[in-house]
Amino acid sequence: MSSSHCDLNAFLQRHRERWQQPLCLLAPPAELQLSALSAPVALSLSADWRQVLQAQQQGIAAQLVGETFDPLSPPSHPLLFWPKAKEEGFWWLEQALAHWPSLDLVGDNHSGLKAVAKNLAQAGLSIHKVDTAKRTSLYRLQLSDQPTQDLALIRTLAPVAKASQWQTEDQLTLISRPGVFSHGRLDEGSALLLEVWRERLQEPAHQQLGQARPKQLLDMGCGCGLLGAWLLKHYASAAQLCATDVNGLALAATQATLAANGLQGEVLPSDIYSSLDGRRFDWIVSNPPFHTGQRTDYSLAERLIRQAPQHLHPQGELWLVANRFLPWPELLEASFGQYQEYAQDGRYAVYWARGGQIK
Repeated sequence: MSSSHCDLNAFLQRHRERWQQPLCLLAPPAELQLSALSAPVALSLSADWRQVLQAQQQGIAAQLVGETFDPLSPPSHPLLFWPKAKEEGFWWLEQALAHWPSLDLVGDNHSGLKAVAKNLAQAGLSIHKVDTAKRTSLYRLQLSDQPTQDLALIRTLAPVAKASQWQTEDQLTLISRPGVFSHGRLDEGSALLLEVWRERLQEPAHQQLGQARPKQLLDMGCGCGLLGAWLLKHYASAAQLCATDVNGLALAATQATLAANGLQGEVLPSDIYSSLDGRRFDWIVSNPPFHTGQRTDYSLAERLIRQAPQHLHPQGELWLVANRFLPWPELLEASFGQYQEYAQDGRYAVYWARGGQIK
């Protein structure tokens, strides 16, 4: 566990006498030790599937959040963990204050929470600092007797919303949510992968993207659903798509993207392959993450690559796009025996490997 999360656990533990009601945790980070709170928890609402599982394993009621939520629980006090993405933080804030007249906000001092608290105070909202430490701060926000006006003020302070719906150059409609990777735009890495696929589609049929169109397709870390939806629409319309992510907001975005394009697919929460029960696919496609929250985390993509042969049919294919500085070529070589770099633009590279393990 990173030192920042150890500090957060210790920081919260010293406030265990503060909360008289059971807590409703909002957006708790995946690595938070719930036992360190030393305070009863009525409900944990998280967009992170890993945190939901952790809470449930400890006997805590937990829900994966993808859209608006309704905290159906006994009376509780909300504790909002300020997330990495500012837009997502304001989304959680608005959602929470629709249900509670006050809440506590806790976050890393480098997360932008200090600036948010300052802006809320300058706008006339009742917010005060409860405690601060080297890495972490805690604030209490209280609505006035005019909550509708307060919420309107909060909305004016929220970042200018990026487009939640837009189209690619080949008329694929994408729908996103705050907190989803590359919210409101087509990221450069995925754009490079789509460029490779478009170029390959122009080649003779026997050279197109391998030897056969996939029948079972896995979009791992699907985000807004871009890669899987693009392949269904432009290359493998008969494929059965399975799209996975640990982020509930991403899963909701993917479902919306598929619906907007008249496409169908299975969308489910999964920590890499954890929910796939040994299933195999013809293609696995991904723009894999290398962060968990604010910290660098190579383990996610490492597991994706190392375990990919176990989840591919023989002659199945893995397509990845990633930052060039990441150490994936060596891992692809070790996992598949060989790989190919299809394209690179100085910042990103598209990798391809073939060969699932024979059962």
